Amino acid sequence: MIHSHSTLLSSEPLPEEFKTKTLEFLEESGVEVLLNTRVNAEVEGGELLLSTGATIKTSGVIWCVGRQHPSTGFLPTSALDKDTGLVRISASLNFPHEVPNHMAHFAIGDIVQWSGIKRCGTALLMGCFAATNLLLSIVAAENGEEVKLAEFPEMAPMLVLALGEKAVMYHPTYGLTHGVEPLVQSFGDDLGLSLCWRCLNINADGAEPKVVVEEQ
Repeated sequence: MIHSHSTLLSSEPLPEEFKTKTLEFLEESGVEVLLNTRVNAEVEGGELLLSTGATIKTSGVIWCVGRQHPSTGFLPTSALDKDTGLVRISASLNFPHEVPNHMAHFAIGDIVQWSGIKRCGTALLMGCFAATNLLLSIVAAENGEEVKLAEFPEMAPMLVLALGEKAVMYHPTYGLTHGVEPLVQSFGDDLGLSLCWRCLNINADGAEPKVVVEEQ
C-alpha cells in the first residue's frame, strides 16, 4: 500500500491512536505500507516509479481516489455546494428550497453534504429516513394534509475498519476499541455480508424469504 501522507486516514477527524492501530494491524496481516510516498508513473509491465526514486514491480495496481468527486453534474447548480459538488440537503433529506419542487426530491449517501464520516452505516440509515419521508409525503398528499417529515440527526465522526482478523472501532461516546471483538461485533464472521442480506430481507442461502399474508 502506497500512501502520500505521513499517516493513514489523514483527512478523517479520528483520534491519532485509531490511525496508528490501523497501520499496525495492516502490517500484522502482511501488508507493506509505504508512507510519504507518491507514485510518479506506472510504466508498461506493471512497474511503478515512486517519488522516493525507488521502483516497484507489480502484478496488478489498484488506484484509490483520495478526494471524492461526486457524480452530481446533472443536478441544478442551486442544489450543490459550489466547492465540493455535494448535494445540499435539509434535515428531512430534501433538496434546498431554491430548487423547484424541492420537497419532491431527496438525496442520501456519499453525494450529500452532511456531518460525520461518509460510511455505509450512515447511508443505510439515510435510506430508511428517505423511504419514511417518501411514504409520509404520499399519504399526506392523498389526504390533503400538511406533511411532517422525519429529520435526520447530525452525525458525529465514527468508523469501524476490518483489518485482517481484527478491527479498529471509534465512537465518540464509547471511545476507541480494537482487536477481535470489534470485528465480530460489527461484521460477524463474513465481513458484514449477512448484515447486508438481512437489510435486503434475503435469507443467508440467497433464497428470498417466504411472505405470509393473513386474510382479514
